Amino acid sequence: MSLEINGVRAAFGGLVALDDVSLTAEPGAVTALIGPNGAGKTTLFNVISGLVPPERGSARLDGTELIGRSARQVARLGVARSFQELRLFGGVSVQEQTMFAAERSVLTRSRESRARATEILDRLGLSAARRSLAADLGYGQQKAVSIARMLAMNGRAWLLDEQAAGLAPREYELFCEVVAEAKDRGLIILLIEHNLRLVKDLADVVVFLDRGRELVTGTAHEVFSNELVRSLYFGERD
Repeated sequence: MSLEINGVRAAFGGLVALDDVSLTAEPGAVTALIGPNGAGKTTLFNVISGLVPPERGSARLDGTELIGRSARQVARLGVARSFQELRLFGGVSVQEQTMFAAERSVLTRSRESRARATEILDRLGLSAARRSLAADLGYGQQKAVSIARMLAMNGRAWLLDEQAAGLAPREYELFCEVVAEAKDRGLIILLIEHNLRLVKDLADVVVFLDRGRELVTGTAHEVFSNELVRSLYFGERD
């Protein structure tokens, strides 16, 4: 099983956001997308998750084409997505929205989904907040709730869009632990991240995008040592 992106092109008016992007994210590995703002990273996530139709190209999860399906259909196929702006149900309790994610995805009965939600919230340190409204939580806890919903969906692939941004040190450590556990379970993990420490800590493969094109792919050391990346991303020139 893998997530294979082939020749994806997406444009908005005259602006080309993705220009024939291809990459493969393997199970049991973390693939990090890095690059300047406007490089096309979030647009690629939107294409994969069914929010933006590309002009051409394919995105296949274990051979099943995702392009042309709605966001709900893509989620049911096992793609779980987080957003920079979180998109939580602010007026719904932490436990209820975690249960909702489980029931919508895997069609469990309420008792089963409640037990699963309790287990997940315990793991993420949210037990004391399970009856709280998401809108009443601090930023780090809100990000933990978004991860709780992804865990509850029991998906096969995670798309994480700057999920570690703004986390306190302990929240950061917990996030890394949860991603490592998901990796050990064989999930496909594709993340967008500007935190280069996290990329170095977690990523098995790093893909550098610039102006909608994939320019360099390799290990973190290979990509960060690349002269083109150092020039375009870090502003370093010989």
